[in-house]
Amino acid sequence: MDSVDELLFNAVTDGDANRVSCLLAQGANVNIVCSSGRTALGSAAETGNLAILKLLLDASGINVSVSKDQDNQQHHLKKQKGKKSRKEAKAAAVKTYLYDSDEDSDGDMPHKPIGYDHSKSHEEATSDQDGMEKLEWDVEVEGSENAEADDDSFTSLYRWYADILDRTGSLLQNSHEFDVNHQDVYGRSAVHYAAEHGHLEALRLLSAAGCKLDIADTDNFTPLHLAVARDHVPVVKMLVSEGAQVNRKTSDKTSALHMAASRGHIGAAEVLLGAGASVDALDSSDRTPLLLAVSRGHEDVVQLLLHNGAKVNIEEIHGYTPLCEAVWKKAVPLVQMLLDADAKVTQSHYLLHDAVMHRHLDMVRLLVRAGCIVNLRDENGDTPLIVAARTGHIPVAELLLENGACVNYANSLTGSLPLHEAVDYIRPSQSETFEAMFKLFLTHGAALDVQTCTGGDSPLFRAVLRERPQAAAILIRHGADVNVCSNVSCVVDILTLALMRDNFPLVRMLVYAGFNLQKNLPDTVPQAAVSINAWLHHMRKNAMRLTDLCRISIRRMLRTNLCSKISRLYLPVSLKSYLMLEDVTLDD
Repeated sequence: MDSVDELLFNAVTDGDANRVSCLLAQGANVNIVCSSGRTALGSAAETGNLAILKLLLDASGINVSVSKDQDNQQHHLKKQKGKKSRKEAKAAAVKTYLYDSDEDSDGDMPHKPIGYDHSKSHEEATSDQDGMEKLEWDVEVEGSENAEADDDSFTSLYRWYADILDRTGSLLQNSHEFDVNHQDVYGRSAVHYAAEHGHLEALRLLSAAGCKLDIADTDNFTPLHLAVARDHVPVVKMLVSEGAQVNRKTSDKTSALHMAASRGHIGAAEVLLGAGASVDALDSSDRTPLLLAVSRGHEDVVQLLLHNGAKVNIEEIHGYTPLCEAVWKKAVPLVQMLLDADAKVTQSHYLLHDAVMHRHLDMVRLLVRAGCIVNLRDENGDTPLIVAARTGHIPVAELLLENGACVNYANSLTGSLPLHEAVDYIRPSQSETFEAMFKLFLTHGAALDVQTCTGGDSPLFRAVLRERPQAAAILIRHGADVNVCSNVSCVVDILTLALMRDNFPLVRMLVYAGFNLQKNLPDTVPQAAVSINAWLHHMRKNAMRLTDLCRISIRRMLRTNLCSKISRLYLPVSLKSYLMLEDVTLDD
């Protein structure tokens, strides 16, 4: 069967005022921590039931608790008239309170709990004053003119036990007294629950009853923290007006303003700032309220904090600033706010790379204007243009090139150019995107035959290797050197790769583009490409047509910017198409 205190807690939770009154009349204690880990008073504050809350306060009495000074005075007893001699009193006190009257059979002195007899009830134990009247306290012994020497064994033992009784006596005496600030197993008092659930009138009632408004729970959360977290602005105003400390922090150094900023509670934030909250307070990770507001995307709170003088360049423990959070959040308005407030761009954060990777044109434009270096390499060796080439986002690449990005600035680790990355990452199904990117790069002076750190790895070689026939055809038609090959590090040439892929149209295009059959044709070819092999040996043993030879010669003479130069020649359109190898299609 539940105890009367448990029944009281349940009655308070159910909101049954009549049952609460009955249980209080039976002696239920509102401060007892029940099986739920909470008290009846805390439950009443949580529900905000003013009638029950008043019942609990009225039944318990507010001024029952004894102050610390009064408590100490009760233990400094006056000397009793007609007492025994000091030595006899010591012996009597020790014998009465420390030992049993009889020794055991072995002559040993059995030990018992100090000042407590299990055979007596609590009332009997506390009401028995026969021994206490004979007990002289440590202060009296030290102040006595006839005090004996410190080496007296009875005196030393007496003082030790008297000190213990002095410390614990008040706890036994006040164990059932009412304390309006009593905390449950979570370290929370009634005001915590009233503030957390926004019960303003209940909070006022508790405050009038003597509740401390800055009391902290086990995690150092005060009622103000809890009210701010739930955005109970009237409660926040009341706590602040009653003197609650606005800059007090939790165990992880979170202030009330941190909570308001991270949750976007602008009303609570305004009250806190008006009451003097530190706008640049740091939590355990050195994050400011501004950084938290930015990371959660609360534009109105960010504007409020900036208006109140928040510093925009404070770094958290990893070195990141609010501007970093805004860029990662892809929040252009927040970035604009911070830049307008003189936020500094830290180049080592590679914010421009991040914006380019996410194909965010407006963000890229903002960061470029803010001073991000367009040719800066990140920890992977990539420039923003290389990242743009991978994503295949033409507008971003165009914006970077217009602002000084170098189209031939290679990756510092691999040596790959933006053109290599475009070949590698733009899928065959997006051939139109690749062609547009290629023409953009070509317009800005892209080199077609640059090899990476792996010799022979030109954009054309990579296109054939990665089975991008459309990209390879575009490169060949625009003048990529089909004979690029490294005799040291490149095991196979471009034609051999085309043979291995069994791509006859591409083989024909390579030959008609001037591939040197006499020098580079391999002696052996895969059996799967016998028909192609026969064609190649025929071309090797027999002279090409004059038109084919002329085409090779003209293309070699024109060399760079082949497409542009051919388009300006005073030749028939059919001849221009022939020079561009458009007679060789990949569908053959």
